[in-house]
Amino acid sequence: MQPNLIKFQGASANQSEFGPHVREMAEAARAMREAAERMNAVAAAQQEAQNRQAAQERFRERDTRTGAAPETAGAGLGAVGRAVGTAGAVMTGMGAVMDRVSKAAEIMNDSFSTGAQKTRALVNEFVPFGEKLTRLGDALDGTADRMARAEFGAKIQNAEEGARYAGEARQRTAAAEEFAARSTLAATQRYRLGGLGTFDRSTVLGTHEYNDEQATQPAWDARTRAQREVAAARANSKYAENAMAEAERNLRARKAGSDAANRRHQGFIDAENRTGFRYKAERAESGSAAQVASVQLANAQKQYEEEITRSRERRLQLAQAESNLRKADVEYSRAQLEVEKNREARQSAISQGIGAQSKGERMSNFNALKLLESRGIENLPPELQEMAARVAPEYVAKQREKFGEQALRNEGGFSSEQMTKFFGKDFDKTLAERRENIDKLQADVRMNVQIDEDAFAKAVVEALGPVLGQLVKATTLSIEQQGRDIRNGVALANNARN
Repeated sequence: MQPNLIKFQGASANQSEFGPHVREMAEAARAMREAAERMNAVAAAQQEAQNRQAAQERFRERDTRTGAAPETAGAGLGAVGRAVGTAGAVMTGMGAVMDRVSKAAEIMNDSFSTGAQKTRALVNEFVPFGEKLTRLGDALDGTADRMARAEFGAKIQNAEEGARYAGEARQRTAAAEEFAARSTLAATQRYRLGGLGTFDRSTVLGTHEYNDEQATQPAWDARTRAQREVAAARANSKYAENAMAEAERNLRARKAGSDAANRRHQGFIDAENRTGFRYKAERAESGSAAQVASVQLANAQKQYEEEITRSRERRLQLAQAESNLRKADVEYSRAQLEVEKNREARQSAISQGIGAQSKGERMSNFNALKLLESRGIENLPPELQEMAARVAPEYVAKQREKFGEQALRNEGGFSSEQMTKFFGKDFDKTLAERRENIDKLQADVRMNVQIDEDAFAKAVVEALGPVLGQLVKATTLSIEQQGRDIRNGVALANNARN
């Protein structure tokens, strides 16, 4: 399509684009000189009229003294009136000329208009029917329609861009939340609480190992959860960094697009100054495109800033999670320290007890302990049991525990009703069975905790998953509605006008 090439007479390619303006200014100056000459003539006529009036006054005084009638008085006043009327007409013409010169100067000194725009403004101002002819030309060659379409298209695009940005911002937030939920689920499935050990608590070693695990398990579980947080936070931070990098690439692309649109628009402005042709429709279209590109650039800048903020928040969350993991490591180390302190205390107590004995007592106690191991506690008298307990009190206690339970059940001859009456439900199971049940219940508790954590993480993912799709649909509908509203508004306006 050929550009709207309207070039007024007197602005040829070899002629200065300001030639018509210079001629107009010269004509205005010549008119001012002529007006000044007329004013001088009026002043001279006024002075002559004043001289005549003075002479007539003298004649009137003389005639009054002599009784003669003032025949020339009326003629003198008429001359003065004609002179004043001429002066007024000259002043009115002078004001009109000065107004036209001022308007021409305003047009010429408008720094926001191109040479072609100034030429068209001068034609509209000084050529009879110039503005109407210009509008007629724009209508006949389609310029007016192209400008209206450019404005209409820019309104729709800007409205759609606003709806698109708002919708996509919500989508990005929902996508980040969904990814965070999936990261938590993956970390929960990777770092599990795990099961407990199985220990024979009828022995000293098994009892010690069981107690040590019970003392350190809470700290170990806290450390496992801290590892989950770190894994999820690290994945979320990486996701945010990728989103920020993508937003930065989008910003650069929008910046390049905006620069290209502005250069194209500026190209038509430069062409008007260079050639004198008026690219009115092209400037309207390129200006609208530059405006839309500017809106897109502003939205891309806001998106980049949002992703920078989100990335910073994710990095802070990662730093906090790593700090929590270090603290959990410290707490686990403290739990292990307490285990070692307990061992130290037991070792010290036994050593002190043995050290307080004489050599003869020690040897007798050692032999008693050996006899207890080889013959069984049930075959040793209480005196030898006590001697052995002075060396290994926990071992002797475990042997007494085992033999005492067997004796109660096998030698007591008590019925189940009597056992319940004497001991409640404490002996409805053997010690081995009760300890096995305790281990099972603890394992069930841990398994249920793990199942609950897995189920919660999955539920969050499942709850957030459909949200993103729903937001995409809502954004599409919003964009379509924005364009529809503007089209309906223009249609209503045209219907009311025509």
